[in-house]
Amino acid sequence: MSVEQAQRVVNQFNKEIADLEKKMADLVKKEADKTKRIGDIQRSITKNTSATSLRSKDRQIERYQKDLSRVLSDKADINKKIADKRMRLADATVKLQKEETTHAKSLAKQQEKGYITYQKQISDLTKQIKAQENLVSSKENLFDSSGAEEYDVFVSHATEDKSSFCDEFVQVLKDKYE
Repeated sequence: MSVEQAQRVVNQFNKEIADLEKKMADLVKKEADKTKRIGDIQRSITKNTSATSLRSKDRQIERYQKDLSRVLSDKADINKKIADKRMRLADATVKLQKEETTHAKSLAKQQEKGYITYQKQISDLTKQIKAQENLVSSKENLFDSSGAEEYDVFVSHATEDKSSFCDEFVQVLKDKYE
């Protein structure tokens, strides 16, 4: 499960709990209304209330008490649902925290890999620069201590010119530059 999915689950539970709490508030209002009506009817009964009127008021009180009983039962059901949702919300929150931790670790590993890659690239580039510096300095070492350049020479000639010209020419060059 991704962090986003876990967050959606947590948000859904929070919404469901809020809806149940709204229903609970409505039931509390109904309970207060029924209790008030029962109280109003009971206060309206006096010594002078006739027997028929008394029976009628008792039936009204009985109806309101049944309604009140249903409201209390509904409140108990909603309280149970809220408790269940809160428990599931706690579980979902723990999962979200685990996902966030896992995600953070994954990001840290990616950053570490990126850092290692950059360090390797820097090292490789440094080696290339040093190799190029060595190459440049080795080209400068082509000069000997006297400042004269050192060359490798190849004399290309025809075979028939070897004894008459090339051997002497090579010897002259050797004598002059060695």
